[in-house]
Formats: sequence, structure tokens, C-alpha cells
Amino acid sequence: MFLPVKKTIIPPPDQEFHEIPSVRAKEAGKPHIGKPAKVQSEKQIRHLHRFQCAKEYGREVVADEKRSALYSAVVVRWKKKKKKHIGVYQLAIMDYMHPPDIQGAEFGDLPGSTHGTIIVTAEDIFLPPRVTVSIVLADGSLAESGEAQRHHPWDQYQYVVFHPDLVHTGTTIRVSARDNAGNVTETEFRITE
Repeated sequence: MFLPVKKTIIPPPDQEFHEIPSVRAKEAGKPHIGKPAKVQSEKQIRHLHRFQCAKEYGREVVADEKRSALYSAVVVRWKKKKKKHIGVYQLAIMDYMHPPDIQGAEFGDLPGSTHGTIIVTAEDIFLPPRVTVSIVLADGSLAESGEAQRHHPWDQYQYVVFHPDLVHTGTTIRVSARDNAGNVTETEFRITE
């Protein structure tokens, strides 16, 4: 049984951070009339900056034919099921703002083989295009690592373990999922049984 231990979300690298001026900033030499300027917390300022970076990413996706076609294929599916009024630009912003979610991992044996397998369940607006699995022993040393292959059903990935005898109680499985926008989610699972 895998027990989730730690989850880390790493946003894509943003452009240089700059403070967003308040909506009601005073003009030089003129008295301020009306409501006072709204004071924003550091968290609000960072979120606004991240949203501005998401809008920039959306513009880049629309301008790039290859990425735009990739998002267009998903827009058709979203329009049928979830949101009627969504386009490539809005979907790209959603993808930038929402990192992939690693829901779980399971270990099992491949039938007719000496290798074991780790099945990772991860989802995103798209499938996370890259899922990496690392097996770390109890002493902290890396036993093996590699990229998991897409496995059906839709949101599962399979990693073939070449040394299944190393996967035992105390071993940590590190799973990393990267989406199209560059968001990375890393989750560690500790084997308890």
C-alpha cells in the first residue's frame, strides 16, 4: 500500500516579478477624490502577477499554430460536456493556472514477467504529458528512475520496475507530473506494507 507523504506544486517559471499598481493610484499633484486605494496583500499581488503571466501564455498559445491546434482539439470536448463558451485562449489560461493532480500510485506484478509495475493516476485539463517515477530506498539513495508510459484508461500511466525486490516497506516512490503550461506537481508515496 502506498501512503502519500508529501505533495509539492511548482508553477512554471514566470517573467520578472513586478508590482501591479493599485487601480486607484493617485496622480501626481492632484488630490484623491472618492474611495481610498485598496491595499493588496502580498498573496493577492502574486496571484495577480500569476494571472497576468497566464494571459501572456494564452496569447502565446493562440499565436502558435501547433499549440493552438492541440488546445483546439480539447476545446471541442469541453464545449460538449462542461463549458459552452470557452475558446483556446481561455483554456490555455485555465491550463496555466491549474497544475496537474497526482491522485495515487499502485504497485503490482506484470503477468508472465519478472518485472513489477507502478500505475500512477494523474489528471489535468490535458493529460500531463510527462510523468516521471523515481524509487528511493530507505537510506535515501536512488534505486531507479524513468518516465512512465501512458496506460489506458485515460488518466493512468505505467512505469515498469526492473528491480521489484527493491520495492518494499520503507521505500519511497516519487512521482512527478508536468503539464503543457510547465506546471510541475511532485508527490512522494511511502510503502507501508
